Amino acid sequence: MFLHQPEFCSHCGNDLKYVEAEFLKRRQIIDIPIINPEYTEQQIFKKVCRCGFCNVYEFPTQVNANISYGENERVF
Repeated sequence: MFLHQPEFCSHCGNDLKYVEAEFLKRRQIIDIPIINPEYTEQQIFKKVCRCGFCNVYEFPTQVNANISYGENERVF
């Protein structure tokens, strides 16, 4: 909250520091805070068993492209 009060008389220049202020009007500003994206990287690996079989880990189902958007991003 910002309280804006005159400090000096705009007519004669007198100091108004010790003059009691009377509330007159209010105005409000509504804003949306800055959104900072959060990045998480998903990496998959492979492992070759002693038997020679190559085991590849699969990406989770919701990670279906090189770049995917999370649940919160989809809201927009």
